[in-house]
Amino acid sequence: MKAILATFPKAIRTCLLLTAVLACRLDAGAGAEDYAVSWQGKYINDASSSVNLRLKAPEALPNGVIWRYHEAEPKSPVAHYNQDANSAVFYGALEIVSSAPVTNAPNLRVISLSPQEDRIILAAGAGPSTTPVNIRGMLFWNKENFLNGLADQSPLDITSLSRFSATVHFIRGDAEARFAIRSGGKWYLSEEAFRLTKASKRTPGDEFALESLSSSQWAEWSPDNSDEAIGPVSTDYNIPGSALIDIQGAGIYFSSIFDKPINRAEFVLSSFQITASSK
Repeated sequence: MKAILATFPKAIRTCLLLTAVLACRLDAGAGAEDYAVSWQGKYINDASSSVNLRLKAPEALPNGVIWRYHEAEPKSPVAHYNQDANSAVFYGALEIVSSAPVTNAPNLRVISLSPQEDRIILAAGAGPSTTPVNIRGMLFWNKENFLNGLADQSPLDITSLSRFSATVHFIRGDAEARFAIRSGGKWYLSEEAFRLTKASKRTPGDEFALESLSSSQWAEWSPDNSDEAIGPVSTDYNIPGSALIDIQGAGIYFSSIFDKPINRAEFVLSSFQITASSK
């Protein structure tokens, strides 16, 4: 290479070297972003087509079942699942409610759709076919597993994050999703919501995103209502994002309800990302 460069005049050699350095720098940064959380891509690490979530036996509710919220017990799979991949370990709370018995075994797993993409699927059905079934809850990632040094930032406030995004596939029913943040030991849901109804023209698989986090509005929420079901969603979003100054975890709240002709509610997530700010 040096011999070839030596055949060019000095000015041209300098220009070529500068161009090469710039090109290398651009290539190294192409498509690279700093994420606090990035669940996207391939996690199932062998020929398995799906792996079950890490769930204990559910507790019974008067009209359903619940897998309780727990900050220290992951819900992400163990076997055939790459625990070392970015944001592989996630947590959650999950509830299935219906006035009729849950007749179809819940489908709660990570599935493989291609060599490049996995999805988290949460689905359940009940009978008879005219009886609505509702599956709702939250998936979240603890700060201790945040990427790019954010796990060690203390306190971590919302100005350290610039964007929440998720690719959500609501296969059936009327559904909504909101972003969730745990700050100062409490959970908050975003006023901004992604909704899909049977009459909606929104396409399943659309990206749902929230930016301008400091000026966004939030409401306090409880993922665990003691002996009852998961707490209700507030209608009073009066807490500014700028007040969330000690972030300990973040994720996505979801609810999907379906009645007929197939009473099977589903929530499917193919990506969840939190972008770190560049400050």
